[in-house]
Amino acid sequence: MLRAPVGDRPQPGIGDLDALLEESRQAGMRVELRRDLRGEPPDTLGRTAYRIVQESLTNARKHAPGAAVEVTVDGGPENGLTVEVINTAAGRSSGSGQGLAGLTERAAIVGGRLTHGPEAAGGWRVSAWLPWPP
Repeated sequence: MLRAPVGDRPQPGIGDLDALLEESRQAGMRVELRRDLRGEPPDTLGRTAYRIVQESLTNARKHAPGAAVEVTVDGGPENGLTVEVINTAAGRSSGSGQGLAGLTERAAIVGGRLTHGPEAAGGWRVSAWLPWPP
């Protein structure tokens, strides 16, 4: 079977979030998306946002099965892109945290920042801000 080199494959971006969330729903997750974008983010920014959501959904599925998950993607060139993923149950705290460390690095590479941690009322939040050049 012939396979394209990794660099030649189309990379998912912000436009692929609906399909990603639908895959999660098909796997039994309760997940909602709130999106308010003022424009189309640059490809690198869209890929970074997609990966943040993807890893966050994977973590919620692994560490808080059955939790409701809310994904928010908001922003525009004037104020940057905010990505938040919040699940309602804290779940187990097992794992190496390497995925979250990778997300933090990915956000920093594009000049952004990412925080993560438990919510005071229970649950878990991953929150990122990414600069969106005009």
